[in-house]
Formats: sequence, C-alpha cells, structure tokens
Amino acid sequence: MSRIKNVGRMTNAGLAVCTVICGFIIMWASSVGGSNTESSIATVLEQTVDIDATRPSSLNNGKLVVAAGNLRGEPLLGDEYLNPQPVVRLKRHVEMLQWVESEDAGSGSTTPVTYSLQWVSHEVDFFQFREPTGHENPVMKAQPVDSKASTILFGAFDGVRIVEAIQELQALELKPEKLKDPTIPIEKNKLLIKREPGAPGLSLGDMRVWYTAIPSGDYTVMAEQADEVFLLGEKVRGRLVIQPGQYSADELYEQLSQGAKKAYTGMLMFGALIMAFGLVSALKPYAERLDLNPKINVRGMPAVVLVSLGISAAIMAIFMVLSVVG
Repeated sequence: MSRIKNVGRMTNAGLAVCTVICGFIIMWASSVGGSNTESSIATVLEQTVDIDATRPSSLNNGKLVVAAGNLRGEPLLGDEYLNPQPVVRLKRHVEMLQWVESEDAGSGSTTPVTYSLQWVSHEVDFFQFREPTGHENPVMKAQPVDSKASTILFGAFDGVRIVEAIQELQALELKPEKLKDPTIPIEKNKLLIKREPGAPGLSLGDMRVWYTAIPSGDYTVMAEQADEVFLLGEKVRGRLVIQPGQYSADELYEQLSQGAKKAYTGMLMFGALIMAFGLVSALKPYAERLDLNPKINVRGMPAVVLVSLGISAAIMAIFMVLSVVG
C-alpha cells in the first residue's frame, strides 16, 4: 500500500513540475513572439509610403502604401424588411422554427424517436422523418442573402477588392426606424417574423432574421499598391491591413502595436496562471509547514496559493520587461 502511495505522490509531483514548465514555456513564447511581432510591424511600416486615396498615382505602383479614405457604395442596400442602409455589403441570416427529428439512443427502425420545434437555418425535409404526418414543416418564406453594392469606391480607387478582402462583418444594429414595417418585433437584435401575425407566443414557421454588414465609412488600408485604379491586386501579395478609421502610417503602427501588446499580455497571464496552478500542486505537500508569519499572517494552503501566485507574477513581470527591452 505504501508503495502505491509513493508512486501516486511521484506521479502528482511529476504532473505539477510539467505544469510549471508548460506555464513557463507559454510565457517565454508569448514574450518572444510579442517582441518579434512589434519589431516586424515597425520594420514593415518603415517601408511604407503615406498616400492620398483621393489622388491615386502610378508612381506608387508596387510600393507598400498606407491609404486613408472613405469606403462607400451605391446603391444603398436593403430588402423587404430593411430600409436601404449605408453599407457596402449586407448579409441576411434567417432561421425558422421547425420540427426536428432526433433518435433517443442507438440506431435502426426500432429506436424511439422524438420530435421538437427548434430554430434551424435551413429547411428541414420532413419527408425523411419516420413519422412525417403531424410534423410537416412549412416552406421558409425568406432565404439568406449576401449582397454587395454595384459600385464601390475607396477614395478614388475601385473598392470592390477591398470589400472582398474584409472577412469579418459587423452585426447590424436593428431599430424600428430602420425597418420598412416598424411594428415588427426585435428580440436580441433579430427580427421576429410571425407566420401568423398577431398569434401569441412562438409557433411553427415563425422566422428570425438578422444582418451582418460592412458599413460605409472611413478606413485605412496598408497594402502593396497594384495600380492607380485598384489599390489591391487580384491576389493580395505581402502584408495587408484594413482598419476602420483614418490613420497615418505612424498612427497605424500605434494601433497595431496596441493590438499585439494585448494579445501577448493575455498569453503571458494565461501562462502565469498555469504556472501558479502547477506550483500550488507542487507545494501542497508542504502546506502544513508553510507559514508566512510574521510578515503576513497566512499559513497552510492559503500561504501555498499566495506564494505560487507571487512567484508566477514575478516571472511574468520579468518576461514583460524583457519583451519591452528586446
């Protein structure tokens, strides 16, 4: 029995040490990565040229440029529910309350099935149900749509390729004044389209509709200029940054640096927490003997936790200093 206990203690000690080492490696990697990222951003921006997006010049073709301009499109985009909005891309998302079949367990014709009403983003084929009668799903009246303005400009550049390069769309905030029918209920930024208007509660065939979009407005683009018509080439080469707002190259550097700092600081903290967890596990057998008196009136496990957090915080601070110096 004592031999088993010893093996268990050795195993726990080994896991604790591995956890401490893992936390140390995460902090080290995030510190080095953050320092290298900031250095890389600074090096790239030293090579850039600030240009006026309203006055494209062929002299900048092939150069890495920073262009601040206004992204706009015509016509404004809307649909049967939404008034035309100042966006260059509008994506409509739709889901409908439908019957869904699910098996309780196992598979085969003898397995019990249940039916429930669920929000689904596509039409569920009830003909494939084991018991379609009584579980008929209606046709979805509105379909998902992804539309773009027919004419898109970024300053004096054609802005189509810039819109195509923006991968993350923003949720479009829905308000009654934006709707063609302001009486449509809005719940959690989604339109509730009733299959039977005025019916109480939720029922089969009700839809929820919401939107994501790329709004018109000021943007800053860092890219290799393709030509005086298209800022971006058909295939983006090298580093590309598209940031809402208008910034100079120096201001853009500050924006990107702050983002990099937040990222590696978060990883540093994550690594520190992992190390602290490992230290608590490693020091736990010595809890009864650990007493921080007289400096701090703490002993036992609270002392173990406090010491572990203190060591982790100190190492994290060292890595933060090294990343700044580096």
